[in-house]
Amino acid sequence: MDTHFAPDYAFKTATVSLTGIDEAKQYYGAILRAFSDIEFVIEDAFGQGDKLVKRWVFGGNHTGEINGIPATGKRISLVGVTLARMVNGKIVEERDYADDLGLLQQLGVIPQLGR
Repeated sequence: MDTHFAPDYAFKTATVSLTGIDEAKQYYGAILRAFSDIEFVIEDAFGQGDKLVKRWVFGGNHTGEINGIPATGKRISLVGVTLARMVNGKIVEERDYADDLGLLQQLGVIPQLGR
């Protein structure tokens, strides 16, 4: 992260707001500890000026606790889009839009409708 992100990096989702690389490292570290056999695929990426858009898929086995949810052993696939802003070749801001409802349904925390 130190190579590609600005020191004042900001990250936002519908439920998370982080400022600085240290907070981001803690956030991403928790994800890396909660999932194993991780696959992260950027399916599309394009940009203009200082803006970059990435469409991605994150997959992994839920083998550790995350946000109070104990390990389920389930394989998940989370889709999302990230809007990023760059300055001097470093990411200064990212906004993630991901299918959090689908993730919670895959983990069994929220039942799937019609099942």
